[in-house]
Amino acid sequence: MFTLMLYEHDNGRRYIGGMREAFEKFKHGDKEALEEFAANASGYTTLMYAHIDKENNILYPMAEMHLSETAKNKLVQDFSMIQAQETGDGLYEKYINLVEQLKANYL
Repeated sequence: MFTLMLYEHDNGRRYIGGMREAFEKFKHGDKEALEEFAANASGYTTLMYAHIDKENNILYPMAEMHLSETAKNKLVQDFSMIQAQETGDGLYEKYINLVEQLKANYL
């Protein structure tokens, strides 16, 4: 299971790299790169839905069963501290608002 999850992380990075390359081609006038971008974005989306489903329905419940309450509380504290250090206040909300704005404009 863990090997599969790591493989999916690598595969996700390949899709992101493919989107980045296609975007660069598009910026330099290659209109066909949009199809390449869309194919990578679609593959990434499909991969992420399956990957997150495995995390939510297999990995996290397994961890939940084996971790003590003390360990779970420590994880929550540590994640909160890292999130505060890495993203600061309001960054999460900023990106949620950006997604809502993009949806309103393009969907």
